[in-house]
Amino acid sequence: MASRYEKLQELARASAKRARSGPPIIRARDLVWETSHHGKTAHISEPEILGSNVQTMVMFIEELAPGGKNGRHRHFSEALVYILEGRGYSVIDDVRYDWEKGDVLAVPMMAWHQHFNADEERPVHFLAATNQPLLRSMGLFQMEDDPGDGDGKSGHGHGKSGDGHEGHKHG
Repeated sequence: MASRYEKLQELARASAKRARSGPPIIRARDLVWETSHHGKTAHISEPEILGSNVQTMVMFIEELAPGGKNGRHRHFSEALVYILEGRGYSVIDDVRYDWEKGDVLAVPMMAWHQHFNADEERPVHFLAATNQPLLRSMGLFQMEDDPGDGDGKSGHGHGKSGDGHEGHKHG
């Protein structure tokens, strides 16, 4: 029977092996796009699903169709969203924030949020990174879709704009 210390050594070896389970480079041609009520998404790094050299972060690209939006949701993880192309806005805890190509959106933990494409002719693409795997490893991660928004069509208003002015209602 292995000692506790030997078991820890075995766990360390397994962790090191898992940390080298993915490729050091992910090619754009190898991304797999999936569609859900959150839009069209390609995961770049997700250690539990894809295997990855990065064990504590998730990274993905999302596309919002012209005039489209993703589903309203929240998660017990931080998220940074870099706008690759397009323009639109996000509603975070009932406050509207307008954004465009090159902007970065920081979504706090457990904040209800939803992203909208303001352009009726061109899609929006953004790159998002979260620390979901780190929180999962500690047993802390939570993710929740708005039960009133199962199809990505929220009846929630857009609240106040990030500068304190009332935003428009979306129906």
